[in-house]
Amino acid sequence: MSQAATARANGAKSNGPITAEGKAISAQNSLKHGLTSSRVVLPHESQEAYDKLEASLINRFKPADDLESELVQEMAAARWRLRRIESMEAALFKKAIKQHEEAGTPDALDVAYAEVAESKSYRMLVRHASQLRRAFEKAWKELQLIQEDRRMDEEEELQNEPSDAFLKRRLDAAMMMPLPGERSALPTHNLQLRA
Repeated sequence: MSQAATARANGAKSNGPITAEGKAISAQNSLKHGLTSSRVVLPHESQEAYDKLEASLINRFKPADDLESELVQEMAAARWRLRRIESMEAALFKKAIKQHEEAGTPDALDVAYAEVAESKSYRMLVRHASQLRRAFEKAWKELQLIQEDRRMDEEEELQNEPSDAFLKRRLDAAMMMPLPGERSALPTHNLQLRA
């Protein structure tokens, strides 16, 4: 039997992971950098630090409804991933510098920087950073527009409401008017009409 036929036969026997734990591990198989993952906080990252970032943005932008909250969450996710890119970029440079220093490369720092700048990994990080910055800015601008519309609606409602002074005059006038069947509390003058 050929190697390809053997591989097909063995592959047909596999049903994938069975347990919940096995499925969870298998779900992470394709995770390389987590920049496009549906999961914002990776297992080795601090959920507490992410929650603190999100709370800071919520405190700053004070979302008033679900849509505004979702936009703030998008901003937090983008900012978190941008921080991850900064760490990944630093790790790329650190690794290249170490390799060139250990190899005794003349001008190791310059060579390492040039090598990283020309690498596929660095170009991928730059591309993802640009996408994440645009995602952050788009969510921010949408949030600003929605919040400005809400503020304008609230101001318009206030302008359409009668002023306090007007309401007070109306209330005073209503208090002075007698109820049906009552005499007026206002002083009356004895005016006599001449015939």
